[in-house]
Amino acid sequence: SSDLIGAEPLRAKTFAKFRERFAPYGLRPDALTGAYGLAENTLVVSFRGRQTLAVNKRALAENLVRVEKALPQNNNQALLVSSGKLTAGNVVRIVDGKTREALPDGHIGEVWVDGPSKARGYWHRPDLTAAASAARIVGDDEHTYLRTGDLGFLYEGELFVCGRTKDLIIVRGVNTYPSDVEAIVERSAPEIRKG
Repeated sequence: SSDLIGAEPLRAKTFAKFRERFAPYGLRPDALTGAYGLAENTLVVSFRGRQTLAVNKRALAENLVRVEKALPQNNNQALLVSSGKLTAGNVVRIVDGKTREALPDGHIGEVWVDGPSKARGYWHRPDLTAAASAARIVGDDEHTYLRTGDLGFLYEGELFVCGRTKDLIIVRGVNTYPSDVEAIVERSAPEIRKG
């Protein structure tokens, strides 16, 4: 069995340090895995994320994922932890939130979810329900989706979550995730407490 970590963001260095720290006590590397869930989908969307990808930072800022498996780790890369494979019955699409078109694997967009566990809507909030829980993708008449507000991508059948649409900082057309800014600030001075 394994423990699932569903908090965002999933930090590759935290996973690595935890595994390294407890390996001498018998912790198997696959005992700690990433997951993704939300209350509106009662609860789990994906789990058993074991893969960590080194991706090009510049491509990531442009909403593309360029995996650099063969290259040694360097400052031009970001390490991303998988939230795992989709649970049975869930349909996850990565969508351009403005055009409402589905994006192919390796493109970053808003995570949309449908399935038997998706909530029908928000209590006495038909306007919010229509906007967030009954979204449609262009060309897909079979499903209505929950717009999670999370940004992510699919790669080799696994979901990777990058951040939140409302939190994304865009400067001169370049995407910056608050978690990256927070990590830099935490490292900038000893007076700043981590976390």
